[in-house]
Amino acid sequence: MPDSPDPIPNAFEDQRFRLRTADGEPVTRSFRELVTEPGDPAYALDYPQPFYDVAALNLLTFLAQWAFEPEDAAALAARLARPMDDDEFEAGIAEHRAPFALTGDGPRFMQAPGPGDPKKTKPVEDAVLITHAGDKSFLHRGDPDWAVAPDQAALFLFTRNTFYEGAGGGAGQYKKGTNGDTPVRSLATVPAGRSGLLHLRKSFWLNVLS
Repeated sequence: MPDSPDPIPNAFEDQRFRLRTADGEPVTRSFRELVTEPGDPAYALDYPQPFYDVAALNLLTFLAQWAFEPEDAAALAARLARPMDDDEFEAGIAEHRAPFALTGDGPRFMQAPGPGDPKKTKPVEDAVLITHAGDKSFLHRGDPDWAVAPDQAALFLFTRNTFYEGAGGGAGQYKKGTNGDTPVRSLATVPAGRSGLLHLRKSFWLNVLS
């Protein structure tokens, strides 16, 4: 799979979704890889907390909706029927790389307000914890025992902008919407045999509106 043509990381190509194969092997795939991968392999979402699995499926749906919104039901059916090729992906994504960038001086994905406001914005690249020998391994957060890997930055930002910890906290406390109400999310999936396995590409396209 070709690397991102743009050196600035973006949500479409540099977020690595954590999955397991039908054989139980842990793997990661980008949105680009999932929409272009031939054969529609089955995957299970593999995040340590269920709400991150839900957020990952929501983010995949959001990226598909934004860059490749079908004109009608027939166009959506065509998306469900087959993966894209690389040229088709590139044609749809080129204009969206900049606003979905994770770092840089321009617009940044889920990092509003704009970069011109010095009080409230800090690029992901400036929030990286410098470890031994200058190795940038984790995004920094106030709690030094809690960090997120850079290849999960887009999901982290998306989740923090669509969920937040409910009052009282605790392991059983699910997230609430950013408007303070508990959101109702009904997502369609396409099971792939064994429990937990999905035809993931078809599952997120099934939640795209035409």
